[in-house]
Amino acid sequence: MIGKSQAFYHLLVLSVIIVAGIYLRASHMYFGLPEERYHPDEHRAAKTVRDCLEGEYRTRYYHHPPLIKNCAFVWTKFLEVFTPLDSHRYYLQAIKSLRQISFACGVAAIWCVYLLGCHFLPAWYAIGAAAAYAVFPVTVFSSKYGLPDMLLSLLILIALIYQMKLYDAPSKKRYFINGLLLALACSAKYNAVFLIVSFCAAQIMIMKKAGLPLKKAMQLNAVMPFIIGGIVGASVGFPIFQIESKSDCIKSFFYEFQHLFIRGHGSVKISGGDYYYVFHWIRSIFPAAGVFLVSAMILGIILMFFKPTQKQKILLSFVVPYYVVMEYVYKVAVHYERYVLPLVGVYVIAALFACKAVRGWLGTYMRISSTALYPILITGLLFFPAYRTIRLLISLEPDTRTQAKQWIKSAVPAGSRFLLQWPLSGYYPDLEKMGHKIVEIKSSAKDFSSKIMSADYIIISSLCYARYFNESEQNSPIALFYETVLETLEPVYEAYPSYMTYMVHNPVIKIYKVMMEKEQP
Repeated sequence: MIGKSQAFYHLLVLSVIIVAGIYLRASHMYFGLPEERYHPDEHRAAKTVRDCLEGEYRTRYYHHPPLIKNCAFVWTKFLEVFTPLDSHRYYLQAIKSLRQISFACGVAAIWCVYLLGCHFLPAWYAIGAAAAYAVFPVTVFSSKYGLPDMLLSLLILIALIYQMKLYDAPSKKRYFINGLLLALACSAKYNAVFLIVSFCAAQIMIMKKAGLPLKKAMQLNAVMPFIIGGIVGASVGFPIFQIESKSDCIKSFFYEFQHLFIRGHGSVKISGGDYYYVFHWIRSIFPAAGVFLVSAMILGIILMFFKPTQKQKILLSFVVPYYVVMEYVYKVAVHYERYVLPLVGVYVIAALFACKAVRGWLGTYMRISSTALYPILITGLLFFPAYRTIRLLISLEPDTRTQAKQWIKSAVPAGSRFLLQWPLSGYYPDLEKMGHKIVEIKSSAKDFSSKIMSADYIIISSLCYARYFNESEQNSPIALFYETVLETLEPVYEAYPSYMTYMVHNPVIKIYKVMMEKEQP
């Protein structure tokens, strides 16, 4: 039993961690607003929320499930009770509401990492896991975006907590809650479907613990409350009155399936084999966590596999299939960190599991004071991700697109024509709002000479062009176009991040003047 004094200190330290997490997530939460939008998915979600606010509830777009958009709609309607909105402000408020939902989920997830960690670790180590999650760059910045990734991660954490509770003491109520959480998580993002694997594992463990035959594990009467909970969750997460066409829903699912398993993303295909199925360790986790924390994560996962408890088996039965599919499918070439976000909570718990083991080994074999070791190990784990997060926040604004915008205003004649790829991406300044014209180049095009001749300027963003140089064998015409531009033309303006490009923040922006007499790429 934990004494009242210890419980007080646990709560005090955890409160400090959550307050720090709130500050990190709230800092620059409205980046880019009101003039710029920096992520295409956020723009699409905000349009859906705006349509709902205008009374148009039906949607044909189900590439991404509707839960966060519906939450943002309900939240905005609640805010309207206190501050009425004009219709022309709906879009801006929709983005703010989406970000506020992600912010709230990001803060709540810190607490949930602690609660989940308590099923595997002593309280102080679970607090250490919550601290690592609070300062981890991917979790901090994902809490600033009006996207479903943070909502998904929170619901997965809560679902895993309730799977552990179900194993501890099965009840109809807990079966119902597990079904409800699974359906709600899937209505945040479809990849939550892997929770069904860990639920089945929990059910098998429950049967084993009770000494019952496994064939009873999935009998209807055993899981009926779970099914009912799932139906309720699906009804809330996918309101049937919003579905304009069932065929559109099916088309959306097939599109996402082809996107991941067949076609890849645009003209860039990054397969799991290209990175030996550790893409996200190399590109998402390591740059954010550093050597010490990554080593602890990997060691903790290995230790969990080596002699897993029943609860660890349940946890791993979610992590393993999620990880395998995440690494197998074709990767998005930009802002890919979000896909590993649902595993970060488990990874930091694994890191503290390793920290506990290392503390025990050092205390036993080297006779080092275990009391002194804990703060040293925790400081080592937290230093790099906390440093990276703080540096990124300090350098976040003014964004390079804002800097480029100021230069364009002062140096480029009104009505100029800009050649660029993917104009609606948010990866450039909003040129049309500034009175300029867009000449779009498609990644599927074979020849760009006529497009170049019709433009006054070429503008490129590293969020677009870097993908063709970071990955191997990307020899498409668009890649050759960028290569020629970068190698043969002199930019009239360049904007570089003061620290680094991270997720959708601070890309390198280069602008070139098109001269009719010069060699064209």
